Amino acid sequence: MLKGIDASHHNGAVDWKKVKAAGVEFAMLRAGFGWDNDSQIDRQLQNNIQGCEAAGLPYGLYHYSYAQNPADAKREAAFFLRVIRDAKPLYPVAFDFEEKAQLALPPETQLAIIEAFLGEIKAAGYYGILYMSASSLENLNRYARERIGRFDCWVAHIDTDKPAFSGDYGIWQYSWKGKIDGIQGNVDLDYAYRDYPALIKEAGLNGWEAKKPVPETVPKAQYDALAAKVAELAEEMEALIKKLKLTI
Repeated sequence: MLKGIDASHHNGAVDWKKVKAAGVEFAMLRAGFGWDNDSQIDRQLQNNIQGCEAAGLPYGLYHYSYAQNPADAKREAAFFLRVIRDAKPLYPVAFDFEEKAQLALPPETQLAIIEAFLGEIKAAGYYGILYMSASSLENLNRYARERIGRFDCWVAHIDTDKPAFSGDYGIWQYSWKGKIDGIQGNVDLDYAYRDYPALIKEAGLNGWEAKKPVPETVPKAQYDALAAKVAELAEEMEALIKKLKLTI
């Protein structure tokens, strides 16, 4: 279980070295919201990315959605991918699906929007994750467990010992009132339950090159011993064949 935070321009200028020194092990950074408008890129995004990288703090990125249909979701995904194209996050890239107007839509429409956005993210070679409140996520899970089960989830549920979500999740946002050295005011607090840097690097996602498998090798002494054994068996086999021929 790793301790993290999520941050946006609402948290102001962050001293990421102090944040890391305070025991934070990862950060989820807002990239932007909506689509096709550079004014909707988070004002602190580049500062936050550079600050995390300078501090050696792994980060992920998230997009706040207003999509009302799959076409909107694809437009948002295209905007998000353009905004983050130069970053190499070691944590997932998230679809933040929480607007009241979205959650008022039928479950089938909600799922179609989520699948459209995260489908674009996956096709572009990123590790996607779905952010929702526990209650909203559980509603979708009851409606279509198999479809929700295809996604890694970042579930939000504060002031509780465990999220009220019966599905699987990799990140839990458990507080909106955290106090961390290096950040003024409140900050959201999270736990991560998977080794995302290892998963993402090994799979070659988020701009990282996949690790090449190391070829198996045999120590020379062991190889020589096996070779000698094979030669000995070959000689024995040859002698046996000769003996059989003489007998016949």
